[in-house]
Amino acid sequence: MTAVFVVTCRVLGHVREYVPGNREVYEVTLERPETIAQIVGRLGSDPALFVSALIDGQARLKDFLVERACELVLVSPAAGG
Repeated sequence: MTAVFVVTCRVLGHVREYVPGNREVYEVTLERPETIAQIVGRLGSDPALFVSALIDGQARLKDFLVERACELVLVSPAAGG
């Protein structure tokens, strides 16, 4: 039996405009573990646009394998001038 779980993705910062839908929160349903980079790809975005990722508040690299339901926070680089 395949385990299905939902990852709640929160996109912070100006890079939100580069994610289709331009929303702060997305839910991604996974049938198997995927890396953070793969999940970002599912959102229709480029993982290189994000400087950091947090899984349930813990900093993780983009090749971290997400194996359970969690909150994934994607942070864009600081912008401004």
